[in-house]
Amino acid sequence: MNFELKKIEKDGKTYDLHVMWSIHNKCNYACSYCPDDLHNGSISWIKLNDMKGFINKIEEHYVQKLGFKNILFSFTGGEPTLWRDFQEFLEYINQKGFRVGLTTNASVSVKFWERVSTYFDYICMSYHAESANNEHFVKTYQYLHDHPETVIPSVRIMMHKDPKLWEKCEEVLKEIKKFPNYTYQCVHILESYGHNPTKYNYGSEEKEQFLDQNAFQFQFNDNSKVFFPKVDFHYKATYKDGTVEKLDENKLISNNNVNFKDWSCYIGIEQLFIHHSGWIKRSGCNVGGYLGHINDLPNISFPLNPIKCTANGCYCPTDIRISKFAPDTHFNKIDTHINIKKVTSNNSTIKFRVHYKYDSEKSCGEEVVNISKLAQIVKHLIISKNLKENEIVIHFEVHTLSNENILLSLSDLLSDVHCLVTLEIKNLSTSIINPAPLSLFNKIEIHLSNIEHIKFIHSFSFLSDTNTSGNIRFLVHLGKWVVFQQALKRLIDMFQSQTFRNFDIEIFDQNYEFKNDYLKSFFKNETNISFHYPPLKQNIYLLNEDVIASDEKVYGIEALKKMSEVDFVSWTCYQGINNISIDFDSKIYSSSCKQRIHLADLETLNIDVFSELLLNNTTDCQQKTCLNRYDNYINKSKDF
Repeated sequence: MNFELKKIEKDGKTYDLHVMWSIHNKCNYACSYCPDDLHNGSISWIKLNDMKGFINKIEEHYVQKLGFKNILFSFTGGEPTLWRDFQEFLEYINQKGFRVGLTTNASVSVKFWERVSTYFDYICMSYHAESANNEHFVKTYQYLHDHPETVIPSVRIMMHKDPKLWEKCEEVLKEIKKFPNYTYQCVHILESYGHNPTKYNYGSEEKEQFLDQNAFQFQFNDNSKVFFPKVDFHYKATYKDGTVEKLDENKLISNNNVNFKDWSCYIGIEQLFIHHSGWIKRSGCNVGGYLGHINDLPNISFPLNPIKCTANGCYCPTDIRISKFAPDTHFNKIDTHINIKKVTSNNSTIKFRVHYKYDSEKSCGEEVVNISKLAQIVKHLIISKNLKENEIVIHFEVHTLSNENILLSLSDLLSDVHCLVTLEIKNLSTSIINPAPLSLFNKIEIHLSNIEHIKFIHSFSFLSDTNTSGNIRFLVHLGKWVVFQQALKRLIDMFQSQTFRNFDIEIFDQNYEFKNDYLKSFFKNETNISFHYPPLKQNIYLLNEDVIASDEKVYGIEALKKMSEVDFVSWTCYQGINNISIDFDSKIYSSSCKQRIHLADLETLNIDVFSELLLNNTTDCQQKTCLNRYDNYINKSKDF
């Protein structure tokens, strides 16, 4: 037999997608062989609504777009059952028709299982002698074993090196083996788990033999109490000589037949991995980097095609158990092309958008007059178009902020007109002495590209003591690492004395991974800051337009990332009908593209006739691309 692999693929009824999810790092045990960061609770709990939103995101992409039916969420921790919202979250997943799996220390009350045990396709009870109560562990096993619609749990007994605790492990094993049905594994403890782990030397040949003999054992003698899930993991391995066999991941690892470099791998399509910090990857390996963060749902980007493997070895069984194909091996790619025919705001809560560009270095000193005129425009629009205050949004794009005049003017506007307002500051070059207007924004985004910008961020410290309705986001563009270290120290000085709630930092840098631990080591539990790597490229401009495909499927804003691939020539564009763009020179345009139409000058505008200046007819687009991120969301359609 030629042991050279050709491909690994699904065989039979298999889960379409397996989501491995470490939902947090808090545990009621603190085992000596477990790394601190897996049980010390250093990561803040992710909110239930964000978790539900992520499930909806999974459904939108993998079910509605890719047509997947069988999706399994496998939960680990920490100890997942400590999360007070875990039961409600499981119920939400079950309502969606998805299945769940769980690895648990089984310390939770049996009442928990009485409510949710039927949701699981697998349950792994992990026994840890240092903290486990044998009587409770066996009682839990008995309930799950005897329930006619619950899977028989598998038991992993971590065989402790301490002689007395080893005996405690043997005692619980004897109790488990009294049941007619069981699946168990006596696990060889690893030292330095997670950091160059090595197997512990028990110093006894008898114990080593015991571990070999009990590496995996099962028995099913009472079929009346055996419940099998309808779907399982079924994969086959095909070798270059044509031999096909059931996939045995451990066999491949033992034979060191796990170098899949340059193969096409379906991680991210058949599998996702979610770290307890909320970061999403394709799998347990780092190939392909991060896909996004649970706290920033609109910017999660799920893959649509397999990825070329760059690793020199794959030693994780769950990563091996993913479809993958050697170079020059034919395989059927997923048809993921979205033929976009329309961008529409019919279902959007926003009915009119104003994009206002400002640069204090280019300003002619008329910002007070201009903001006053803008306030009049908004009032006029609300009346003439019969709009509610939350149906119109102004986005201020400030390229250089070197004085406070614009913010002071905005304060008058926001106190007089109660529409939705967002702010983006690209170049902060002044301290903000009177930052009160900032608390009125629905979203603030500040770019920090050098150490000079960092020193002004103390201006925003007041927001920690206010009930601001929006989010504050600092986008840190890394230059030299040494410079960033200095900037980081300034951030720390402020954060250690303040408690920010709705607060993010986004890190822009290609080589970001090695800095992750460095950053977290500074903050630990001091704040609720979440770090975003790699950069989140899309500004959430209170956007909720629908993207309609030629097959009438409806997509959210993630499909807009494909817009750069669309040729818009001959499309019908609705620029200047429900939006305006005010440029640095205070001229009002229908958009920001090359085909924009000059509607009026803000400084000389007659408010009474403003509605008449708005376009009533659509324009015929002559642009191949629509690259401006604000023009991207203007309603447009293609006639087939």
